Amino acid sequence: MLILFCLCNVTIGVGWICFAPLFDLLEELYGVNLMTINYLSLSFCIIFLPMNFPSTYVLDTYGLRVGLTIGMIVFTLGLWVRCLINYSFWYVVIGQTILAIC
Repeated sequence: MLILFCLCNVTIGVGWICFAPLFDLLEELYGVNLMTINYLSLSFCIIFLPMNFPSTYVLDTYGLRVGLTIGMIVFTLGLWVRCLINYSFWYVVIGQTILAIC
């Protein structure tokens, strides 16, 4: 379970910060400002506080297996939404916000 938990955290970390090195390319390609791109990494810090309490409740009440399963389902949903980047950059913002929930 510990290895699974560590792998989940590594996966979430990669999904969280993957757009940071590409900010100049994204700014040029999609015509968004730097603050919007910075929001992608800031969203985790902003959403962590309100989502910490429900996730702690789920972990305490239902256990690590249920908590990880719910978190990875939400994470996968967020990644799928981010795959729609070719249609609009705002799908990335919505997907990143969903990723921050888990």
